[in-house]
Amino acid sequence: MNTKNEANTRPTPGPDLETLKRRYLAHLELKNLSPLSVQQEEQALRFFFAHLAAHGVSSVHAVGRDTVEAFKAAMMAQQTKAGTPLPPGVVRGRLLSVIRWLTFLRKK
Repeated sequence: MNTKNEANTRPTPGPDLETLKRRYLAHLELKNLSPLSVQQEEQALRFFFAHLAAHGVSSVHAVGRDTVEAFKAAMMAQQTKAGTPLPPGVVRGRLLSVIRWLTFLRKK
């Protein structure tokens, strides 16, 4: 039986991942980053969100170090259209984008 107090202690869902991404990108624009830099951050987060969705993660609260490490491993196993591994710079850039986004969220 749910009492009024039990209902009030349940955590309320926070903003969805897309909303958090839009806030971050708006923050970057306010910091006067170039449009290309903002576009690269958005693309990296799009890849990360696709990875999260493929693994059933829909909340930022479920993202931890293991999640980011799994994303890194998936990128390292990924191949380009030419059948070669993703360049290390691409993997590093996407990881840094994810880390910057998570850092931004922690500060908010």
